[in-house]
Amino acid sequence: MNERLQNIRKNLNLTQKEFAEKLNERQAYISRYESGASKIQSELIEKLAKIFNVNAHWLITGEGDMKKKKKNVNVIGNQNTIGNNNIITNT
Repeated sequence: MNERLQNIRKNLNLTQKEFAEKLNERQAYISRYESGASKIQSELIEKLAKIFNVNAHWLITGEGDMKKKKKNVNVIGNQNTIGNNNIITNT
C-alpha cells in the first residue's frame, strides 16, 4: 500500500510536503507511510478517497483502477438518470 500512496502523490506532481498539506497531515507521516515504516490508517484512506477521488479498494488491495469512476448524470426533462443503474429521481 505504501507504493500506491507514493504513486498517487507522484501522479499529482506533489512533493511530500504539498501532499501532506492537502491532506492536513504532517510531512513526516507521509514519509513514514511511503517508506513502509508506518501503517496507513483508515482515516488517511478516507481522506485520499474524498480529496483526490482515489479508489480505496485499489489503495488497499492494488486491484481495480486508481481513481474512482465518476457517475454519469443525465437530466431528462424533470428526471435525473444516474450511470447505467437506471436510477431515476423526480425533481
